[in-house]
Formats: sequence, C-alpha cells, structure tokens
Amino acid sequence: MGELHIEIIHDRIRREYNIETHLGPLQVAYRETVLRPASPTDTLDQTLGDRRHVVTVGLAVRPWAGSTSSTSCDITYKESVEEQLPPDVKVAVENGIQSSYLQGPLLGYPVQAVSTTVESVSIQSGTSGTWCLPVCHAAC
Repeated sequence: MGELHIEIIHDRIRREYNIETHLGPLQVAYRETVLRPASPTDTLDQTLGDRRHVVTVGLAVRPWAGSTSSTSCDITYKESVEEQLPPDVKVAVENGIQSSYLQGPLLGYPVQAVSTTVESVSIQSGTSGTWCLPVCHAAC
C-alpha cells in the first residue's frame, strides 16, 4: 500500500472508531526487476583436493511477459536441456537461480517479475550436480 492509502485508513480509524492511533515512520519495500533481456553464461572451474570440477550454465533472463504483474520469478528449461538433466541437477539449478533473486544487483533488494530460461548446462564428468547452485547464482 502507498503512503496515501495508509493515511486514509489512519483517518478512517480515528473518525469511525474514535481511536487515537500513532503511525511511526513509513517504510517502503523496494523491489528490483529486469528491464531488458540478457543471456548470461557462467563457468565454475575449481579444484577441490585432487579433483577438478567444471560446470557451465547458460541462462536467458527477460522481463515477465504475463498479462498481470508477478511477484515471483518464473524458471523454465529449454526442451533439450530439460530432457538431459537429472532431478538433483535441476533442483540445484533452480535453487541457485532463486537464491540469486533474493538480492538484486543494483541495491540488493529482492528481484521480482522475471522469467528465466535455462539454455544450457554442461557438467564435466566426475563433477557433482550440486556445483550448479553457485554457478546459477553467479550467472543471474
């Protein structure tokens, strides 16, 4: 609700119920969103112990195209990618994307009204699917 809405309700409570109320300073819940489409690709190449882990994730991020405003972020997969990904990798990819939308890149506010398509996921053999989480977080 906006500041004017809160003031109107405050006045109605005072007039209709004869209750004196006090409003503290108003706080605004800012949100961030995407204005133009982008296609980030990020690669994680780390050596842990004697094993090398390489994961590459390609995304397509664009503004929400729905007819109503959305407070969530939609995640879809390119058909060829969805067919080849095991369930644990899909969970890691989705968790990484969702965690990146908790803090936006500009001011750190939550991101909303964004559609994300997972375009590609490449995991080197011997690398666990959970390594996708930090890669998706960095790509978004």
